[in-house]
Amino acid sequence: MTDATPALPRRRNRNWIWVFAALGLMGATALGVNWAYNAGQPLTDDEFRAARQRWGANRPADYDLKITRAASYASSDGTGGTTVDKIDVSVRGGKVTGFLLNGREPEPLLTLDGRRNIDEERRQRESYDIDGLFAAIEEFIEMDRRENRRTFMRARFDKKDGHVTMFTRQVKGKRVPHVQVEMKKVN
Repeated sequence: MTDATPALPRRRNRNWIWVFAALGLMGATALGVNWAYNAGQPLTDDEFRAARQRWGANRPADYDLKITRAASYASSDGTGGTTVDKIDVSVRGGKVTGFLLNGREPEPLLTLDGRRNIDEERRQRESYDIDGLFAAIEEFIEMDRRENRRTFMRARFDKKDGHVTMFTRQVKGKRVPHVQVEMKKVN
């Protein structure tokens, strides 16, 4: 006896469509979340003023900072990249007493006639305490307003004392500086 049942037509496997649909949905979700986060978190004048006031009222006299600063650059030959510096700052009695750039003392600054410019060194080092970081952010805000430049700035501040914990400024989609700050109070 022979089996006379006709062969059923073979069904095409279309499961691959679901894989690509899921990948597309995950990609769109990732882009949407990133856009919503960045668009929803710009630095406002009120937030900046409140953090600065909190810092003025609650600032410790002695603290250490570990700052990571990343900055993009473009060379005249068309190449570009990012420099990353690690800065250690010690503040005692409200004054910068220690400053290391990438684990070493920075090179001395010289005047045009070759003498060490201690005043300029001190001024530059003091711009890396918390007051200096607030002043730098304020300078960026004022410069962008003066030059009518559209930028995107985002900052985070400590909830208790108001110190800067993160600052990013973007010009035309490129992060110009990005600063991460870890502060340790010293007793």
